[in-house]
Amino acid sequence: MLARIKAIETGYSTQGEKIAAVLNFVQEEVRYLGFESGLGSYKPFAPNQVFEQRYGDCKDKSLLMVTMLRKMGIEAYPVLVNTALKHNINAVLPHQQQPLITVSLRSSTVPETTCGTILP
Repeated sequence: MLARIKAIETGYSTQGEKIAAVLNFVQEEVRYLGFESGLGSYKPFAPNQVFEQRYGDCKDKSLLMVTMLRKMGIEAYPVLVNTALKHNINAVLPHQQQPLITVSLRSSTVPETTCGTILP
């Protein structure tokens, strides 16, 4: 995983390009496969394991992306969202919600922090 992170860091110059490269990697090279029973319904697998096996569910892919971005010094956080229940997110179990990624971008051309949300 560290070699891929280094390749992205050296291959792209802006934060936006690096974020897009990590997103593309997670979307295109890590297959979605969910084992929704037992602990795997709630707890993501380790990012190194997901990277090596090249598959994981939403939680796994989100955590992998956040981990890769953070290792590049890009502020990123996993976020749970349930589009059907809107403001009642606390009333349901985590496995019923969709994990997203929130990334904080800082740029000399943008005076304030811009946040974007990404679905891996």
